[in-house]
Amino acid sequence: MKIEKPRQVIPEEYEEDIQPTMEKLAYLINPALESLYSVTDGNVDFTNLSWGLVTGLVVRVDANGKPDTTSGSSSVVSQFKNTAKKTPIGTSIISATCIDDSSLYPTSAPYMSISVLDTGLINIDNIRGLQPNKRYSLNVILITN
Repeated sequence: MKIEKPRQVIPEEYEEDIQPTMEKLAYLINPALESLYSVTDGNVDFTNLSWGLVTGLVVRVDANGKPDTTSGSSSVVSQFKNTAKKTPIGTSIISATCIDDSSLYPTSAPYMSISVLDTGLINIDNIRGLQPNKRYSLNVILITN
């Protein structure tokens, strides 16, 4: 559904005695309406937000959800770069695909606990909901405040 662009408040369209009030109102309302329309018209994406998006993050966890980088592939990570404009306060895993076995799926909605290091890297403390000892490719939204 396409939202129509809102009509601007034009003080000159009103009776002369209320035009000063309409000028003040237009000064406040017109920019807000334009901003709102811009957001609803699809002009906001991850480049406009302070959130970040990490794609193709390859992880493996043990039975307790701790990252396991000791066995197998060197592409498995326990840390990754912060792609957000601010310091993340949490994550949302939007997709998890098992690389080792396409018939395996997460056991529940994956949840990642993180800590932000002084270096700017993000440490994966724990991931719940993944099958243990299998590599997964994750797409993760970094949530900031």
